[in-house]
Order: sequence, then structure tokens, then C-alpha cells
Amino acid sequence: SVECSPVPAGRRAMVGSEREGSGGSGVRLRAFTRQSLRVVDDDAGDANSAAGAGAPVRGTSGAFWAATRCAVGPSNSGGGGVGCSAYVATGKAVYAVADLHGDDGTDLGGGSQQGYILGKEGVTLPVESPRAASLVPLRAFAHRHEVQSVALWDEAASARQFLASVDSTGSLCVCEFQGGGSGAEGPRRGLGLAPQRSYQGLPASCAAMEAGWAGVALGRSQPTKAVVARHFPKDLNVFDGDLRARTIRTIQNPTAIRVFDEETYLVAETNKLALYDLRVGEREGCVQYLQLNEMVACLAVGTEGMPGGLQVASGVGRTVALWDARKWNILKRFSGLRQEPCGLTFLKSKPEALCVASMNGEINVLGYGNAASTANTSHSEERPLAQAPPQSHQRQRGKKKFHVHASLRGDSRWIGLCTQHAQAAASWPKTDRCICLGASGGLYTITI
Repeated sequence: SVECSPVPAGRRAMVGSEREGSGGSGVRLRAFTRQSLRVVDDDAGDANSAAGAGAPVRGTSGAFWAATRCAVGPSNSGGGGVGCSAYVATGKAVYAVADLHGDDGTDLGGGSQQGYILGKEGVTLPVESPRAASLVPLRAFAHRHEVQSVALWDEAASARQFLASVDSTGSLCVCEFQGGGSGAEGPRRGLGLAPQRSYQGLPASCAAMEAGWAGVALGRSQPTKAVVARHFPKDLNVFDGDLRARTIRTIQNPTAIRVFDEETYLVAETNKLALYDLRVGEREGCVQYLQLNEMVACLAVGTEGMPGGLQVASGVGRTVALWDARKWNILKRFSGLRQEPCGLTFLKSKPEALCVASMNGEINVLGYGNAASTANTSHSEERPLAQAPPQSHQRQRGKKKFHVHASLRGDSRWIGLCTQHAQAAASWPKTDRCICLGASGGLYTITI
């Protein structure tokens, strides 16, 4: 259950009403909006955007349910940013997103704008934005097959961005952007979207193997080092620039990949979780291997600045598991999902909260801080993997438990989920925006 402001069901709440979740942790839902997608010509982007012209775009879901087809960097609303702040992939193309909801600050914190719709049983529905999101095609990404994943490396200090995409055969495309654009105006004026350089990398036997899901992760401090995971070939391809430096054979089919630490990558292999260190030659570089009972379809790795250090979350079956990254046991689990999760992301400014996207088009904002009471935690578990029943833990107060701060609903299943930390307004000093891409072609913005 979610505590919300006293607005009758079916009516729209204002953005300034700040719907707060249970537990009193300061996680508040401020806005939930949906934008339709339209492709504009980058040479005449201003005219097309002003006139609302452009061809409508529908998302493509593919055969695998991983929500890995969008990437977002730090907000450029203050000016001086790099190119664009959000990128999405649909079909064989990669696009930069212009007119993203809230990039200019007019749609957030205005009080006169409607933030979300309160539905039945505590479910929140999005408000349709009157302004469509303009997609500017990035011509440097030349894929012959459907794009499966995108990854973004952003460094504000050096004003550089590395954007990587991989298609269903494992073919890699990477572009480097340096300066030029500023917030949402960059894509509309064609600024900052011409890459400083671009290159492609091909894995071994990319044309002979069966096409399927593929994921990509860029190095934490070396963005030119990319690791591509392929589902059906059961391998990891390590690229240094456009040179394939190493091929690692996995035990089972990869289903998700994230960079864990310097030279270390976390890979979900069907119902197993593996940690690969590229500096190790023995055992194909696998330094940790965990057996699970159900399929792991998504991963999220928190930043080192979080309380307790680096944190890892994974979707295991129809549950969300929070891992201890030092001992590699499960700290707690949330089992209140109706379907399998397809995307996970930690909130940047609220380190003990995360967004979970499910296959049924639902998104839950979960918190796992210290709870003063055990209310609203009937679906949470805190045992490492097996010991005491959850009833014995529910009698103890002050334990860390999962709290459902908000439950949101889209119109289709999710194919992209990522988080952006944005200074949206002076009244909201710490704001997170979750950017979600739906299979129906809608771009959703969740402001928390």
C-alpha cells in the first residue's frame, strides 16, 4: 500500500502535491508523464519540432524481455552539456532524444502542470505530455540487425560522452561526442550530434551464429574498453577500441551484463550469477560463480558512494534480490511482483531506493532503508538464502525491509529503463528521473 495525498481516484494530482511513499524516507513521486515519439530530420529539426512534424515511432520488443534499449546521462539543463542527455534504440537505429520532458525545467516544479493520475488500488497512471519527444537519428550507428542494448559513459569534467550499441548478432558500434550541444537544444539544432570519432567491432562468427539478445558494458575508467555478452553463442567479447582483444566462453547463456569495478564485470547467465575479472587468465577470468534457483533477467550496480559501499540488485524469478557485494549472499528479497522484472536501476540521489520494471508494464519504486515499523513489508524477506522464516524477522523492529513507495503502470512492457540525476528546480534540490521506453513507442519520465 502507498500513502498518498487525499485526491479522489481518477483525478489528476498537481506536481506540487508530492506523493510520498510509506516509510518516511523522503522518496516522493513528483511526476509521471508519457511522450509519444517522432523522428525529425536533424538538418531541419527546429522547424519540424516546432510544427510537431515527423514520422511517429513505435518501439520494437524483440524476443527477449531485457529493458536495455535506452541510456541517459547527467542533466544538461544548466547549459554547457555534451550533445544530448538521453538516447534510445528501436529497430536498427539509435536516436538522440530532443524535447525530453523536463529538460528545460518548464514541465517540472511549475505547480500548474499536472504530474500524474491516481488510479484504483494505489496504481499511478501517466499524464500524456502535449509535446512529443523528437528523435534525431544518429547516422554513425550503422546496424544491419535489431539493436538490443545501448550503454553510455559520461564524464562531465572532460565534456565527453561515449555511446555504445550492440545488435542481435553482437556487432558493436561506439561513438565519442565532445561538447557542442547544450541540453535539449543540442539535438534540435544539430549541435553535438556529429561524433568526434566512431568505430565498429565484430565478434567472432557474428554472421554464422544464431541472432538473439546481446548486451554491452563500457569500462568504468576506460570507455574504449567494451565487453559484449551474447546469449546464444554463450560468450563475452572484450574490445579495445575496434580490436577484439579476448573472447571468454561462458558456462550458460548470458542474460544481463553490468560493469562492477575496474576490469571486473558482473554477468547473469540464465540461473547463475558470475563475476569476471579481465586481469585473470585462469577459469576464463571467472572469480565468483553463484548458483540460483530461477532465471536472472536484469542487474543493477550501485555507486561506491552508497552507504555500505558498492551494492548489487538482481531480478531472480519474480523477486528482486539485494546482494552483499563483499560476501555475495542475498541481504533481502522483495517478492511482491506479479511478473518477472525486466529492468532495474538504483536512484542516484536516494541511495537506498531503486526502480523495478516488470514485464506486465508495471514499475515499482522500492526502498530498503531502516524501517521504524514492519508495516507494508509483507512481501519482503531478509534471510540470506535460507534460514529463519520471515515471521521471526517481522517481530524485530528497526530492521532493513523493502517498502513500496509507488506503483506505476504503463501501456506496454518495457524495453528500456535508466536513471538520471537532475537539478530540476530550486524547490527540489535532489531529483531523480527514470527514463522508460515502452514497446508501444512511448517514452515515460518518472520524477522522484
